[in-house]
Amino acid sequence: MATASSGERARILCAGVSTLDQIFKVQSFPVPGEKTRATEYTEVSGGNAGNAAIVAARLGADVLLASPMGEDRVGEEIRRYLEAESIDCSHFVSLPGAMSSMSAIVVDATGERTIVSRRSGLDEGRLKDADAIAASVHAVLIDNRFPEFSLDVALAARRQNVPVVLDADNPTRLTEEIFAACTHIIFSAHGLRDTVHIDDPDAALRKVATMTDAYVSVTSGSAGAWWLHRGQAGREQAFPVKAIDTLGAGDVYHGAFALALGEGQNEEQARRFSSAAAALKCMKFGGIVGAPTRAELEAFLAKA
Repeated sequence: MATASSGERARILCAGVSTLDQIFKVQSFPVPGEKTRATEYTEVSGGNAGNAAIVAARLGADVLLASPMGEDRVGEEIRRYLEAESIDCSHFVSLPGAMSSMSAIVVDATGERTIVSRRSGLDEGRLKDADAIAASVHAVLIDNRFPEFSLDVALAARRQNVPVVLDADNPTRLTEEIFAACTHIIFSAHGLRDTVHIDDPDAALRKVATMTDAYVSVTSGSAGAWWLHRGQAGREQAFPVKAIDTLGAGDVYHGAFALALGEGQNEEQARRFSSAAAALKCMKFGGIVGAPTRAELEAFLAKA
């Protein structure tokens, strides 16, 4: 499918994990055996694909979200939060007896976070109508938390000549198969290190490039993003902001990048667009609650 035409809203499919996040803000992380009091608390939907869906919707896309989900209270809460963001959740894959994803997250005064998660029985989920859905969208964002699920979606999108952005977090099953099925792969810093066991981002990306023809990149917070594509390499500086909460910043970057491609932006434009969106998110507490609107992002870029 072609990119969105001028004046048309881009249509984006996000596929992968969606969670219920319980977020506690503390002055400092407690040491083992100690207690501490939270200064703020919020409960929101989360997860790589779920967060990317929210940011794409806030930035002006029509968004479909496909996630394996248990038939439980947590799954119902996740759906409620996402539908409130005008996200189409009709492609949730319901799995009887499974436990939907849930995370307890502690954020300290510097914006750093510690996460404890739980889920079970979700790996068997598959999207049965992946080809038909992929044919209806301008871009696809997948994560690798459920690799078989995401690989099916990526292959369907490639058959329809739709760009596929991978949020490459921790390495998992089918890594090389997923890499080969994507047009754009964007790592977290720890995800890249754990995948190729190389600390230097330039060298690490060159190693990944031996496995795929895709555009490859890695984001590293305030250090910015490194990228490699068709033999050309570079680094995108991060926008300087005071970070309040970094939770979800990577997801915001990925979601904004997929939307940019769906709108027809090139990679250079998409990097700046995504970096600005992630910077704005870091200035607000509450995980994906801090994801910017399109008006906020355009105002920020106009002043940058």
